[in-house]
Amino acid sequence: DTALATQDDLTSHLFVGLSSIGKNRAEASRDRLQGLNELVDVRVETRALDSLAAKDLAQYTVVCVCSDSCDLSLQKRTNDLCRSVGCAFFTCALFGLFGFFF
Repeated sequence: DTALATQDDLTSHLFVGLSSIGKNRAEASRDRLQGLNELVDVRVETRALDSLAAKDLAQYTVVCVCSDSCDLSLQKRTNDLCRSVGCAFFTCALFGLFGFFF
């Protein structure tokens, strides 16, 4: 995630708190997300998704893209890169009451 946490994120982002405003959303979410399961190593990526190559994703066992602003072609590209290095890929987004997880 390249975006900074804003006041609006406090109403829709479970892992961002008041002290997170102005910080990178991925980095601000990491500790709370890690707290869900201490046995899982949670790492975040702050570079733009379209700038990542297969070698960048090879260090992960699972990549999860959670964004309502990531277009389908970028999701497909990321999935293909993950598959090429044996990494699982998940993507999800919420749009009010509706959403998807794939």
